[in-house]
Amino acid sequence: MRYETGNARISCGKLYTIARTFGVPISAFFRDTSIENYADESDTEMRSLFRDDLCLDLLRAYEAIPSRFQRRKVLDIVRAAARIKATER
Repeated sequence: MRYETGNARISCGKLYTIARTFGVPISAFFRDTSIENYADESDTEMRSLFRDDLCLDLLRAYEAIPSRFQRRKVLDIVRAAARIKATER
């Protein structure tokens, strides 16, 4: 709550980490810019991913998995559920 009310500030290092986690430039967190502007106009797929709360939750959970082997297995499960072959995309 301290950050939301402005009683505490986020360090540059933490802001950089947050930006990397979300895959956006640091400028996306400032009023003069928005997440809509960080990508090219043609990149509607990426912008739509950031609008979907479930997608963001999935990405955060995936990033929290420490093992590359486990990440690969999770990806295999998601692809199987979506019926996407590994060579697609």
